[in-house]
Amino acid sequence: MLIGIDTVLCNVWFFSTASFVSGLVNLSCPDDHDVAFQNFRMLQGLGAALAFGLSAVVCIPVKLYIIISLLILSIISYALAEYRLRRELGGLADSVG
Repeated sequence: MLIGIDTVLCNVWFFSTASFVSGLVNLSCPDDHDVAFQNFRMLQGLGAALAFGLSAVVCIPVKLYIIISLLILSIISYALAEYRLRRELGGLADSVG
């Protein structure tokens, strides 16, 4: 039995994304990794539960708008956090980079 290329690509995408997100969580909270990963997994589970709960109630276009809106909000939030961190570090970032 052959495994489809889409299955292989999906698995590669999942594991590369999972390691990237774990690395971001690890770098963003250097003092307390346990709390950071617990919060990350809790919010991940909450998102999965909401998606499952809304799957029978909300149609697909509305879910897509919600997901795209949350993606844009998360990108803006991440960029704002990076900006504040770099502004807070100030001279350290200039001497390293």
